[in-house]
Amino acid sequence: MKLKNGLRILLLLLNIVLLILFLEISKNIIFAILMTLYTSLISILIVNFKKNAFFVFYLISFGTFLLLKPIAIEMLNYTSEYRVMLSNEEKNITYICLILSIVFLAIGYGFSKIIKKDTTLNNDIIDEKITTFKKVSFYISIIFLILEIIDNIIRLQFIKEVGYTASYLTNIYSNRGLIEPFKSLAYLAPIAYSLFFATCPSKKECRIPFVLLLISGIVQVMAGNRFEIVSIVFFILIYESIRANNENNEKWINKKHIILLIVLSPIIIALLQYTIYWRDGSVIKVRENVYSDFFYSVGGSSDLIGFGNRYIEELNNHPYSFGNTYRALNDNIISKTIGFSKSYQNQSIDKALNGHSLASSLSYKIYPKKYLAGYGMGDCYIADLYVDYSYIGVIIGNIIIGFTIGFITKINIKNYVHFFVCIFSIVYILRIPRDTFDYLLAQFVGLKNWLFIIAFICIIKIKKRRNKNEKDSYINIGA
Repeated sequence: MKLKNGLRILLLLLNIVLLILFLEISKNIIFAILMTLYTSLISILIVNFKKNAFFVFYLISFGTFLLLKPIAIEMLNYTSEYRVMLSNEEKNITYICLILSIVFLAIGYGFSKIIKKDTTLNNDIIDEKITTFKKVSFYISIIFLILEIIDNIIRLQFIKEVGYTASYLTNIYSNRGLIEPFKSLAYLAPIAYSLFFATCPSKKECRIPFVLLLISGIVQVMAGNRFEIVSIVFFILIYESIRANNENNEKWINKKHIILLIVLSPIIIALLQYTIYWRDGSVIKVRENVYSDFFYSVGGSSDLIGFGNRYIEELNNHPYSFGNTYRALNDNIISKTIGFSKSYQNQSIDKALNGHSLASSLSYKIYPKKYLAGYGMGDCYIADLYVDYSYIGVIIGNIIIGFTIGFITKINIKNYVHFFVCIFSIVYILRIPRDTFDYLLAQFVGLKNWLFIIAFICIIKIKKRRNKNEKDSYINIGA
């Protein structure tokens, strides 16, 4: 207790120093308030890190994609002749939306604490059946993860041939990548390993899936997708924190590893930025501005808020916040069979003008030639909510996300179905700051995921029936 109180005092003093620093360097009081709220919230949560790990890592993801560019501009005086800049009014609107997001994420997270933790057991699952679940889901997850790695390697080769930006002009997997149905199986890797991790395997049993996940992330980093490896590391640490918190097992979450990760973060950031220099064909060398380059290139999604306000009267009034759900319902084998499906090619004018992607619409308006050549600005769930429903949408949307994170944190891991939904949700919630508000919801309406669940249940039933028949045969022989 004394250690935690000392840590709280230290963090309070640190936040006061940071507030003075933000005000002194940026001269923008709204930005200073934004950054102070952000660092203060993380400071409060990190005192009880094991219980709040999911929310802490979500906020880190939030800061990475939505705050780093404002920091580069306001505090590092970074400018780029290749990017259209926001006006001061648009910056302030962006900062206000970010402030509202942080505040109401915290409020939603606090609301979740009111609900009592689920302590009921699903006795239909927690018995000898769990062994069958664990074995089947382990081998399925290994197969799917290997397919995902192979698919990513083929994608990497394609990107090296045509270039990262140009790769968005072509459906990479139409002529390259795994053939069907292996391609679809590679996409289903998250649901496959979520089924395995939900069986509460030992840390030793988790090693192979963890290693395969990290390999997949490293391959994607080499292809220019930096956040995949970061989200995978976050996912592993969150999973270990949930297991440690529910089982009171310190072996699951190693504090030394977390401290080492924090200490090495400057080196990790530099390495991630060097992958972009390498991807773009630049000479890899030590650069004085490697961190400002990283901040500016990674944290630009929040620009969509300001640009959304600029062009709000010219947009197509589609529900951008639920664009992924619309595409999941619209683009599947059933809708294609009945002729209902209507999809647009990437980086096309039709997608920019008629689709449900705010990022595509704004990229085309701001950078028309670059957009058609494969350039895009990345999604921002706050911009979607703001354009669709103004500030009230930002408030309600972030309350929902904060509440969901808190609810998942309190889940009972002994209930297999609940824990599976929890793990599967973590994978996608971590990516929401870089995507649409409904990124998680779209996964639950996706037809492929449901077909996979049905197939998995059938495999389990077949294996159980076979085991029962073998057991009956053994008894009869013995008799």
